[in-house]
Amino acid sequence: MNDLQHFNKEKLLQIIGGDEDFVIVLVKTFFDNYEKYITKINEALAQTNQELLKLNAHSIKGSARSVFFEIMADYAGSIENLEIYKKKEIIEILDLMSKEFDFLKKELKVKIN
Repeated sequence: MNDLQHFNKEKLLQIIGGDEDFVIVLVKTFFDNYEKYITKINEALAQTNQELLKLNAHSIKGSARSVFFEIMADYAGSIENLEIYKKKEIIEILDLMSKEFDFLKKELKVKIN
């Protein structure tokens, strides 16, 4: 994971043709949807629902990859691959994801807002 970036803006800009305004739209969309997915993951843990866990972890992974939040995508992929009964590990990764989310919001707020 050492070679992963919090946000690889250069790759995102390359994919979307250098449109800085569209970067803002994409990143805000990720931020807007993240909490919904986390809520569903917590519901999955409470209900011991493997399918719900995988679905929402996969959604975060895909959303994070689409905006090149590489570390976030890696964490979500780790959760997606864990069995629901490994709650301690899942919760530890969720804590790391929460810290990463807070970091991204703080770092990108200056650049986005």
